[in-house]
Amino acid sequence: MSKDRADNHPTDPDHESADERSTQSGYVYVATNPAMPGIVKIGSTAMDDPQSRISSLFNTSVPVPFEMEYAAAVTGDATAVEQALHKAFAPQRVHPKREFFEIAPEQPIAILQLVNSMDITEDVRAEVDAEQSPADRRARERLRRPRLEFRELGLDPGALLVYENDAGVRAEIVNGRQVRLLSIPDGSYDGLRMSDDLWHLSPLTAALLGLERNVAPTRYWLTEDGRLLNDVYNEVHGPVN
Repeated sequence: MSKDRADNHPTDPDHESADERSTQSGYVYVATNPAMPGIVKIGSTAMDDPQSRISSLFNTSVPVPFEMEYAAAVTGDATAVEQALHKAFAPQRVHPKREFFEIAPEQPIAILQLVNSMDITEDVRAEVDAEQSPADRRARERLRRPRLEFRELGLDPGALLVYENDAGVRAEIVNGRQVRLLSIPDGSYDGLRMSDDLWHLSPLTAALLGLERNVAPTRYWLTEDGRLLNDVYNEVHGPVN
């Protein structure tokens, strides 16, 4: 955290005091909240149990708990890693003195995976979930957006999807939830090759991006008529608010 943020927000629950944070080691995390669709929080903490930091974000001003998208135990200066991510996504920062960004979670996660760190997401996520009450979980589920179902979007089996980052990657919708790769440039994507395998769009997108975790895929695919799949989804289920 930069000095002006620490000085200007000594009692802000979204920020930790200088004594709570270490400039030598710690954890960097990426979190989302169903009540804030399209928004990602990028933070860091020196707490021995980073799940406590995530749990502490759920206060009286937030309607539902945050969800851990990624947590990394950083070797070295965790605060410097956090600040570098904040600079990288500065154009998408919602407020200059808050750690929230209008980006997809996989964008900072892709950078964090290049840093000398250890992925502890599953452990932290399990501990965070264990601390939540049934009422917390019900409230969070209530705000989740519907799962991606192609038929609900007016996309029938046989419809074509084109990967926005590479028009050479094309997939055919096989049923309401799955696709089959139709084309992929040879040697362009490690571990991916043409086959008759069926994919859910989320893990396929993660594989194309070189990520080890599933992602929200609708931002990365175009329909045959050139519409972004995310726009089609929002037309059917309503835009994020």
